[in-house]
Amino acid sequence: MNFLTIGQSIYDINILLDNYLAEGSFIDAKEIVTCCGGSACVTSLTLAKWNVDSYISTVLGNDENATHMRNMLNDTRIKTNYLEIDYENKTSVAYILHSNQNNSVSTVNALQKELHIKRHEYDLPMDCIITDGTDVNATMYALNKYANATTILSAYTPDRKLLDIFKYVKTAIISDEIAEAMTGFKIDMNNPVTLSNIYKKIVEKYTSLNLIIKVKGKGTVYNLNGEIKFISGFQEPVVDDRGSYEIYTAGYAYATMNHLNAEESIRFATIVENFADKNIGATLSIPLLSDVITYYESKFGPLNLNKETPNNIEAANNNAPTA
Repeated sequence: MNFLTIGQSIYDINILLDNYLAEGSFIDAKEIVTCCGGSACVTSLTLAKWNVDSYISTVLGNDENATHMRNMLNDTRIKTNYLEIDYENKTSVAYILHSNQNNSVSTVNALQKELHIKRHEYDLPMDCIITDGTDVNATMYALNKYANATTILSAYTPDRKLLDIFKYVKTAIISDEIAEAMTGFKIDMNNPVTLSNIYKKIVEKYTSLNLIIKVKGKGTVYNLNGEIKFISGFQEPVVDDRGSYEIYTAGYAYATMNHLNAEESIRFATIVENFADKNIGATLSIPLLSDVITYYESKFGPLNLNKETPNNIEAANNNAPTA
């Protein structure tokens, strides 16, 4: 199966601190960890690590950070047929500050000029398209070209241009923030009716959409056989959730493309996300496929996946991105 991920890529610089960075303070970094970030990189790297044919359509700048990112992509065997370099601009950078003192995480996005995908005349067969919706032209071209493919919008920040994409994708994985912005309703976890009201209002407008709403820190709202249901997330300490949304999306895409039903796919994705939350670094947090399968089967029974042979699983596990 061929997966194509369309969207943004960012160079993440994780700065590990012993103490909280208070105003006016001066402290030394305990450690600096760099890795690929951004929705396109994280999603496609996750799938590539799990030994599927993962293509990325994104734009990097013309700088040393982009060189590091290309090396990470190549190390994980990403298919870079549609990777572009903008020679006039630099790659966006995110500085993520991690404090051991109170386990806080703060992020400073040093976003450069928005880089747009120009080479979106995709010419290879694709079975699954995943987009973050940031590049509408590339997304719409792919959705039209691959009308028979599984198509997934994965977004967590409200943006009006997402509304047009909702009309054409088959599945949308959105944050509670987007769901609230689209409906004008607020989610109250003490009143489950608010979840179903928001869900119903969105699917009333987009009647053919398979809608998945992620409620941050709580779980997932979805539809199974016409019934609106909720699966709780893991109520465990989170070390770093940067990239976990995209890793969740990759987990869902992998599971559903292996013919798991909605509930099984969301359980699988939730387990993937929980593993990712335990480590620092977006693409450094991608769990081993064998660990996810083992955990799932220990809780819910055998998975009817088209599993690789043990040797192939180990090969996938050894394709971890490095800093």
